[in-house]
Amino acid sequence: MNRLARQRAAHSRRQQAAAHLEKKRATGEAHLARCDQKASTLLGQAGTVLPIGLAVLTLTDLPRAAVIVAVCGVALVAVSVPVLGAVIQPSLRGDHDIVRDARRTPDDVWNEALNGHDELRHEAAASVWQARAAVRKYRRVQVGLTLLVAGFVCMAIATIISILTRPGGTV
Repeated sequence: MNRLARQRAAHSRRQQAAAHLEKKRATGEAHLARCDQKASTLLGQAGTVLPIGLAVLTLTDLPRAAVIVAVCGVALVAVSVPVLGAVIQPSLRGDHDIVRDARRTPDDVWNEALNGHDELRHEAAASVWQARAAVRKYRRVQVGLTLLVAGFVCMAIATIISILTRPGGTV
């Protein structure tokens, strides 16, 4: 294989790698956005249920068993809020994109561009960072959702207890 053919083959492999990394990067960005949207939706639900649960506990005369279960439900929903909030909190860890550039000077960026910074290596590192960040966020969404659902179930049970133990005995 002559020199020109080797250069063309290397260029072609580099273009394929660039396209592959761009696709991975776009997928990572989509997952991060999806996590943030899920967490925001769940936070909205918690923000609606939490004050209602607190109001019911403070403004009504519930049977003792219902109060205990309702307090557990409100506590579970309250604990889900910081877990879900951590999902939408920006991550400023690592050495990626704006975090890295924020610590640099314009001359650093310029010199990197002039000295042939390996953009594909940077894209690969960014893709890995995005995947790890998305997995962390998805795990937090799982925990937050579990807490939220458990809190909702406790509140539903408290409601059933209140209905079944009201004066008159049955529903």
